[in-house]
Amino acid sequence: MSTNRYFNLSRFGLLLKHDLLEMWKYYFRSFCIIFLTALAVYYMALYTYSHLLSFENPKANVEAYIRYQCIIFALVYSFYMLVKASRFTELLYTKEGRIRQLMFPATSLEKFISRAFGVTVVPTILCIVAVLLADVVHFAFFPFFPNLPEEFKIWVVPEMWKNLWTSTVVIPPTGLLGTINSSHALYVILSALISHSFFILFGNIFDRNGFIAIVVVSCVVSFFRRSIYENTSVLYDSVLAFIYEYLGGFGTYLINGACFCLLIFIWWLSYKVFSRKQVIQPKFRL
Repeated sequence: MSTNRYFNLSRFGLLLKHDLLEMWKYYFRSFCIIFLTALAVYYMALYTYSHLLSFENPKANVEAYIRYQCIIFALVYSFYMLVKASRFTELLYTKEGRIRQLMFPATSLEKFISRAFGVTVVPTILCIVAVLLADVVHFAFFPFFPNLPEEFKIWVVPEMWKNLWTSTVVIPPTGLLGTINSSHALYVILSALISHSFFILFGNIFDRNGFIAIVVVSCVVSFFRRSIYENTSVLYDSVLAFIYEYLGGFGTYLINGACFCLLIFIWWLSYKVFSRKQVIQPKFRL
């Protein structure tokens, strides 16, 4: 086996295979839960729109139906990803697990990237496959709702993706109405990744209590941020106006660049905490 001190692709592949095999039961349970949740969402949506709405304007109802599905799926995906991120060190929860990880012939960087793969790529693939499969299976529900117009018999996931780029929404971080372009989408993705990375960081520090810790800290920060904003709202709005009115497209690149730098810093900090994990009980506890 290679003795490269930092990163070796073959060694990393063996480590990734080892981690996936060790976690396959958890991933399978997660897939089943997400799939059944998606089916339940489809059923509840069909039930709601078949009993509570008139069908004088089927197109508007279908658009509302798709929007409803999109919001629920986004919430389910976000919650699952954040919980998974807060369990970044779940393979190290026990002393035996920490010993196995320590004795595995791989560097701290390889172990960190393997765990990062397990809380980002794998859950995302599970969610996508589960929702797509539910999109196929949900057609079996239509015989139970014979009064639904034909317009509801659609593939929901492709329609959600198409509407994401054509619907008029509140554009972050300006707060203005418009359609999403690539720069706005990049800002949303970076913001989501930053939130996700904070859960990873707290999961590294507090282990099992990472989710609780980040929720408590988020509540405290939100309270103080609201108080600060109430006193500095004029300054905040002026800065945003300057960035988007005077700097134009460069302002968007500037904000996205700052978000990317913050994201890299949080991941680096998480790696530093992870690389100092000990076989004995971790120092940090909630």
